[in-house]
Amino acid sequence: MDASSASPADGPPSNKQAAGGVAPPDWVDLASETTPSALELFWVRSSDGARIRVAVWQPREPARLSLLLLHGRTEFIEKYRYVAGEARRRGYRVVTFDFPGQGLSDRPLAEHPSGDREAGHIDTFDRYQDAVRVVMAATGLLTGAPPVVLAHSMGGVVALEAALRGQLPLGGLALSAPMLGIRAPAGAGLLAYAARARGVGAQRFRPTEPPEVFATNPVTTEPAEWQRARELLGKEPLLKLGPPTWGWIAAAYEAMGRARRAGRLEALRLPVLIASAGREMIVSNGAQYRAARLIKGATHVVYGPAKHEILMETDAIKARFWADFDAWTGRHGLRP
Repeated sequence: MDASSASPADGPPSNKQAAGGVAPPDWVDLASETTPSALELFWVRSSDGARIRVAVWQPREPARLSLLLLHGRTEFIEKYRYVAGEARRRGYRVVTFDFPGQGLSDRPLAEHPSGDREAGHIDTFDRYQDAVRVVMAATGLLTGAPPVVLAHSMGGVVALEAALRGQLPLGGLALSAPMLGIRAPAGAGLLAYAARARGVGAQRFRPTEPPEVFATNPVTTEPAEWQRARELLGKEPLLKLGPPTWGWIAAAYEAMGRARRAGRLEALRLPVLIASAGREMIVSNGAQYRAARLIKGATHVVYGPAKHEILMETDAIKARFWADFDAWTGRHGLRP
């Protein structure tokens, strides 16, 4: 793996190490980019001993508030460097990590008889909850001012579940296209439950996906964002994730069902911003609209021209999102 060195002005990534003397992880640079300034990279271990890759960006001035950034499925830290930059410019200390089973965090190959690393298998979303708790503990987010959470897609249902459990200090949730429902054929969840019951949960629901082309991609209308993600995967193939397993799908339906359970969203007492993509093709906008109605005081904004990855869209869409984010954080006292 090749990670470029930072310039002297930026300073090198931190050599902080997790317990046990594990070497710090690498940062994947493109030829046009350098290692971000004020970046720390290190490992922490989940409750089951798996390594989780963590990144922390420090702001230019001491921060009163942190922002915890949670990714969607298939995503990884480097993809969010410019999102982290926007938050950092606003004065936040930014904490993010690769979820277990994706990015450069450990992937539990023992659960894959074929050693299918690109499946990113997770048997329960409790692993994601454990990762959030472990990372928050390691980065000091369990004390001091509760962090703002900015979560995309799968990260959105993880963030909501963490808030609904009420076991972690969270200041507010900004949810980009949160995965509260999946646009899938009827009965997909039942098929996944049945596959898991038959003992084949660690198998992918389909072996491969056709190569993606920009013209038909479901995530962004911005060619530069789409191309950058492809280049990062080309530079470091270990970041790749393929179609999910039956077990992951079953776990996702369980997590979404818990979040939507009667009375739970109505009882949430945190500031919530829900950002929906008008040209959504992956998750359910209807489930997002329902959540926005049920959560007391929630702010709901629809970005008509946007596809799924609102944070990776055109400059105009991103500027509108960040303006809405600033207005929301200002209204709820969530600015650094």
